[in-house]
Amino acid sequence: MEADPADWAEQQLSVPLPDDEYPHLGGDRRVLISMSGGADID
Repeated sequence: MEADPADWAEQQLSVPLPDDEYPHLGGDRRVLISMSGGADID
């Protein structure tokens, strides 16, 4: 089964990551990170 890199990247961009992808972050924290453009991510 071959996956086309372009299609894969498109899927990653079009589908929001579920909350369980970030078990160490709270919902409010994720909103702050999104609003700050990810500047808080180390």
